Amino acid sequence: MKRNRVIFYDCGHGGEDPITKEYVTAPDKMFKHKDFTFYEGVKNRIVGKAAIAEMTKRGITVVPVSHEWEDTPLWKRVYIANQYDRYIQEGIYMSEHSDAFRTNKAKGFAIWTSPGQTQSDVIADMGYKMYQHRFSKEVIRKQLSDGDPDYEARFKVLVDTNMPAILFENLYFTNEEDVKKLMDPIYIKEYAKFQADLAEWAITQ
Repeated sequence: MKRNRVIFYDCGHGGEDPITKEYVTAPDKMFKHKDFTFYEGVKNRIVGKAAIAEMTKRGITVVPVSHEWEDTPLWKRVYIANQYDRYIQEGIYMSEHSDAFRTNKAKGFAIWTSPGQTQSDVIADMGYKMYQHRFSKEVIRKQLSDGDPDYEARFKVLVDTNMPAILFENLYFTNEEDVKKLMDPIYIKEYAKFQADLAEWAITQ
């Protein structure tokens, strides 16, 4: 059993430039709803800030691998985590995102890992259980063809990291009902607790 591991936290994409107030990942990773435009990268940082605060409160060391607002290149996020993991302290990589689809009917939560069976799958399995326990009324998307619920892909942050890595697709930012939850302070607070619960469990595995 490994103890005292850190969490490498990745807020996907970019945020809002504090000077120009422009969304730095535009026109990607954003969606124009009827009365407002939702920016995924901004949401990722709001959620990430809450999750990191909750983890820190519980005594978990968190190493951010993404910039406060710049869209840090994927290779650099991976490099930061790998170097820290190799030379300073081992960790778990968690990447916060929200999904998108061409139809606004798609909705729900999912976790992604790299192809094949690794320690990442074990953490993802527990993540599904914890999310379902805390958000029993939410739509939870699963891909059960290989016997476990997580989706698999060769995303750079999942296949090039040297440590267990999972990527959260925290609802759909193209679905207005999901977006209302993503903007809800109560959901954000509870979601931060969910991520901290999972982090607390994962660092001892």
